[in-house]
Amino acid sequence: MQHDNMGRERRMRRSPLDRIGNWLARNRDLVKAYVIFVVFTVVAFVALQTVWCADHILQPLNSATAGGSAWLMGLFGTEADHFGSQILSEAGSVNIAEGCNSAYATIIFLAGIFAFPTGWRQKLLGAILGTVALFVINLVRVVTLVYLSGSNKGLFDEAHLYIWQFAIILIGGLLWLLWYDKIVSRRPTSKNL
Repeated sequence: MQHDNMGRERRMRRSPLDRIGNWLARNRDLVKAYVIFVVFTVVAFVALQTVWCADHILQPLNSATAGGSAWLMGLFGTEADHFGSQILSEAGSVNIAEGCNSAYATIIFLAGIFAFPTGWRQKLLGAILGTVALFVINLVRVVTLVYLSGSNKGLFDEAHLYIWQFAIILIGGLLWLLWYDKIVSRRPTSKNL
């Protein structure tokens, strides 16, 4: 009994830095994942603010989003044209601006993929499929906003600033969970002969 008390006293006398160091050592993989997630996100967000990224990534992405949305509207029977990042149609019109092109949601999704401790093949497969899925989902988002822009300006503002902003981040998280469930945690099954 006395021996147990001495061990407890030694543990209590350890400095907070010792406790933090021990916790970090025990949770090294978790800490590594958080660091990768934060660094990836910050570096990518900062990179998107550069003139080069604006000219070579964001503007082409905005134009592709406008073109894809106009094409999708055509599938639903609404004639729509796009000029650069603008969509013009009889149903309404919008301009794809920064933040409306799925780039930020994709960065957060990719940060989660690359921070997770799994093989590169699984990461690349998830990154490609998830990026395409977020782009397509964003096209649906933009199409709904075009229709709302011509029919209900108040609802357009709510949907644009609050509903879809939240939804696209939530969808990115759900896509990450789907990636984990269908690609990462997939176990080889034995075949019955």
